[in-house]
Amino acid sequence: MKFKNAVNDSDVFKGHCKDGLKALKGSDRNLVKAVDSRRISGSLDMDEAWRIEYPNAPRWDYCIGYDLNGGEVVYYLEVHPAETSEVSSVIEKARFLRKRMPLDAHSLWDIRRSLVWVASGRINIPPKHARKRKQLASEGIKGPERLLTLGK
Repeated sequence: MKFKNAVNDSDVFKGHCKDGLKALKGSDRNLVKAVDSRRISGSLDMDEAWRIEYPNAPRWDYCIGYDLNGGEVVYYLEVHPAETSEVSSVIEKARFLRKRMPLDAHSLWDIRRSLVWVASGRINIPPKHARKRKQLASEGIKGPERLLTLGK
């Protein structure tokens, strides 16, 4: 599996890959479902793995490998309050992710990817803040979503 091999190629993430969605903490697991759970190639708690080296950095939460019809995709998942005031925080986390991944785990970063923000509660970014949603899209971030469906 490309995902597990790429995770274990990284000095930072080696040994942190878990089967299925086991790397997701507590209720975060309830925010993800899969079209076919047998296609999940593993998960990684990126926040935890980066915590020691970058304790004060805006760390991204997770990534999940999924076999999408013979081609793997990595879903980078940020579970975060979906408030207008939090958009800049999620963008900052995505920028940290984009900066560190080519250095810390380039083979993982080279796999087809999708960055998704999943709300940890309600979604409160009113239509009058369409500019904020455009900022997210321009940063390549989907969401905020209520649920991430792998393989959709």
